[in-house]
Amino acid sequence: MPFKKGQSGNPAGRKKGEKNKVTNDVKKWLLDLFNTQSKTLETDLKAMKPRERWEIIAKILPFIVPKLQAMNARVDLSALTEEQLTTIIEAIKEEL
Repeated sequence: MPFKKGQSGNPAGRKKGEKNKVTNDVKKWLLDLFNTQSKTLETDLKAMKPRERWEIIAKILPFIVPKLQAMNARVDLSALTEEQLTTIIEAIKEEL
């Protein structure tokens, strides 16, 4: 019998958006490795060719720093005051 939308076969299971234990354990292990072996890792990385070094860094980085996700920012301009609109326009001009 299929489950209803929003209902799982294990109601006591992991909550939506919560990372699994393995992901958390691997991340903690990598952080510990970097903290305790940073000098050795730095020496090893310096001994590599630049391309190899950056390939290794690119492979490890997603486990340490979360990936950025694209976001859509939608603002209802009709709900803003003239002063708020002017502030936004001035801020945009400064960035350009």
